[in-house]
Amino acid sequence: MRLSQDSLAMLLVCTNLAIPDRSSVKPLTPKEWLGVSQALVKSPLKSPKGFFEYLDWDSVWGIDADLAKRVKSLLGFGGQLGLELERLEQMGVWVTTRVEDDYPVRLKQILGIRSPLVLFGSGDKALLNHDAVAIVGSRNVGQDDMDFTTRLAECCVKSGFSIVSGGARGVDKTAETAAFNAGGHVISISAGGFINELKTKEYREAVASGKLLLVTGDNPFSRFTVASAMIRNKYVYAFSKYAVVVSSGMNEGGTWAGVTENLRAGWVPAFVRSDVDKPAHLALLGKGAHPITWADLTPEIGEYFSASSFSLADRVQEDSFQGIYPDLEKYLQTPRTIKEVAEEFKVPQDRAKEWLTEGVLSDKFVKKTKPVRYVSSDAASGEQLSLMLERATARR
Repeated sequence: MRLSQDSLAMLLVCTNLAIPDRSSVKPLTPKEWLGVSQALVKSPLKSPKGFFEYLDWDSVWGIDADLAKRVKSLLGFGGQLGLELERLEQMGVWVTTRVEDDYPVRLKQILGIRSPLVLFGSGDKALLNHDAVAIVGSRNVGQDDMDFTTRLAECCVKSGFSIVSGGARGVDKTAETAAFNAGGHVISISAGGFINELKTKEYREAVASGKLLLVTGDNPFSRFTVASAMIRNKYVYAFSKYAVVVSSGMNEGGTWAGVTENLRAGWVPAFVRSDVDKPAHLALLGKGAHPITWADLTPEIGEYFSASSFSLADRVQEDSFQGIYPDLEKYLQTPRTIKEVAEEFKVPQDRAKEWLTEGVLSDKFVKKTKPVRYVSSDAASGEQLSLMLERATARR
């Protein structure tokens, strides 16, 4: 398993993969890592591999001493990390991080800085780049919903889509089984680890045949947690081109939380059954979901998805940092606030903040303080040069 030095540093600092069970030290949270990464690009280290290249990196890092001490402790588990990566490889598990070339581009485009720092998987990684449909729904559903799910998965497979699932019982498992029976492929996103599943003959054979790809943003040996399930919902939508809600409760449960978050963020077009009498489904339609019924379940379902939601589908690339950067760079020739950027580009302030943060992390933008504003690096350099010239002229 070949990983860059940057990735190895991230695995040590941001995961518990190499941390002994009895250790009191905890890996950095995503929020903590964001602060660390911002400090890195401004320091001589530049990137995570700098931890290995500078013997006294804490003296040039310029960050909280307690945090630096914690990072140093985490980096001390390098030997154990090597053993763990070897064990995973022997079990058929691969690892990638946000700095590797094989990291799914779609995740970065849709989730931006909220995309997982590390991904663990078992199966054909190429499936992550295929067009897919997420099929989501409640764990406890009736026979009509189960039949709808089966037919939906079959039609999606015949239309050339893979199926993305959260792997839970009920709608998720029904969709997976139907996709396999139709000769299709499944990407199953785990809330926690997937090692126990991989130990079963059924899962091993599905992975070995190339039909199943298991993915998690957690340690693959970890257990299910509600917090992981909530985060997993983001990945289910982000790996998909379209999403279909077969059954959802109202204002409760993971299905409702996931689809409403997706509708607010506008990640991917969401469809919900409109031929059933469920208040939650009516509410989701009011929030921007598209209707889907038994009559729409045909082998040409891809055309129905496209015709019903082309405007949202186009936003995936347009709203990505890579897509917006040229226009944003021009706008930031003058220092701007997050609110100004949001108003100029007609997006929520959270989205504008993600763009600006990603620009700072990639050294394309500079963050000014008192008040907080953002400016392109070129403009900031030009401004600094002008100040230097003015001072030099004043001294003459």
